[in-house]
Amino acid sequence: MPGQHIDCAGCSAYRIGSGRCGGGLVAPKPWTDGMSSRSPGLDWGVIHHVSIPARDPQYVAGVLAELLGGRVSEFGPWPGGYIAWAADQHGTAVEVYPLGTELLPDAGAGQATFRQADDPSPYVATHAAVSVDRSEDEARDLAERAGWRAVRLPRGGFDVIELWIENAVMIEVLTPEMAADYLATVPRPVGSSGSDDGG
Repeated sequence: MPGQHIDCAGCSAYRIGSGRCGGGLVAPKPWTDGMSSRSPGLDWGVIHHVSIPARDPQYVAGVLAELLGGRVSEFGPWPGGYIAWAADQHGTAVEVYPLGTELLPDAGAGQATFRQADDPSPYVATHAAVSVDRSEDEARDLAERAGWRAVRLPRGGFDVIELWIENAVMIEVLTPEMAADYLATVPRPVGSSGSDDGG
C-alpha cells in the first residue's frame, strides 16, 4: 500500500506492546503475546531452512556453505538442487534449486511436487536475514570472489550486509556485532536480556 510503514518492529518509533508505530499505523503485536511455557530451554519458531533459486545451484550452495561454516549435499527430490548446511544445533540450511523451479501442492494427499517454469525471472520477493560467524571483511571478500554485490546498509537500529546471490537474490548477512544490534532492536521474549517494555 502507498505510504504503508512495513518495518514497524525495526523502527525507532515502534514501542513494544503499543501496537502502533510513529506513523499511527497498526503494528504487529509482539510475538510473545500468548506464548506458552512448553518445553522451556528449547527454541520455538526457528526457521530451519529456506529455499532460493539460482542459475548455478551447486556453486551458490558452495559459497553459502563457506559463509555459514558448513557443508554441501545434493537435494534428492529435485535434480540439480543442492543444500548448504550450517551444521549448527538447529539443522539450519539453504536449499538451492535451479532457476525456474516451482513448488506445487499435490493434487491428492501426497508431498509437494516440483516443476520447471519457462523463461523465469532471476528476481524474487523472498529474502532472508542470516547471522554468520564472519567479519564484515570476510563476508565482503567472499562475495567479491563470487562476483556478487555486497554492501553494508542501515535498517533502522541495526546494519546488514546486502549480499546479492548471483546479483539477483538478496540475503541480509549479519556479523556477530550486527546480530547483537538486531536483537537489541526487535521484540524479544519476556525475561530475555533484551528490552521487553519498549523503554
